[in-house]
Amino acid sequence: MGTAVDVATRLNYAREVWEEAGDLPAAVRRLMQDCRIGRRQAYRDLRRARRLKGPVPIPDATISFTVKLSRRLV
Repeated sequence: MGTAVDVATRLNYAREVWEEAGDLPAAVRRLMQDCRIGRRQAYRDLRRARRLKGPVPIPDATISFTVKLSRRLV
């Protein structure tokens, strides 16, 4: 599915596409092409986007890092 940032960005884009297209098959085709996703995912995103009252907030990106601590400290 992607990171939370990717999902929020794609949902906001799907919302814009839906408002512009107004026609579900055309919106699905555009979302598939622009976001490089499959038909089922495009339908899912558009279904969720149509229920949104406003844009989804984009969360801060997260990163992973490793820390080595001494045994005594742990």
